[in-house]
Amino acid sequence: MYHTAQSLIEHCLLDTCHSIYAKDQVVTVLANMAAIECCCSEIIDNHGVELLVQFLHEAPLEGTRKCELATVERVQQKAAIALTRLCRDTEVAQNVVDLNAVGRFVELCQQPTLRSQSDAVLVACLGALRKISTLCGLQGELGSSDVQQLVHAPLKDAFLNCSGVDESPV
Repeated sequence: MYHTAQSLIEHCLLDTCHSIYAKDQVVTVLANMAAIECCCSEIIDNHGVELLVQFLHEAPLEGTRKCELATVERVQQKAAIALTRLCRDTEVAQNVVDLNAVGRFVELCQQPTLRSQSDAVLVACLGALRKISTLCGLQGELGSSDVQQLVHAPLKDAFLNCSGVDESPV
């Protein structure tokens, strides 16, 4: 074992990973590793879920350049995708809930400016909310009306409602 996830996570949690571009590289590797079942435990055991929730909170600053905005979007999107992939069982999904990620997913869905109007981030967050609610049920924070609207509506309707895109029958 090369302990790739462990090394990446440790450096980020030690706050040696300041650049949004470095975070983009780390979250890309973790999202790809999360797709491989044998890598999930290394991510989970080394506090990768906590790090990915931190990455969800990345936000563009006022006056941020376009290339940095795109990078923040990628970090948010890949963090949501990685968390969805890691939620293979109720224990991990409940950990995501306990880390208050559900509120952030809802914010990213409902407030387009937080995700720089990115539809890719919206889709990733909707997917994460649906996966977590399937595993954990709809109690507590997951039972809020905001979450229920995002989870129970057909995916297309939830997307259109949050994206602000008007679908024309023409």
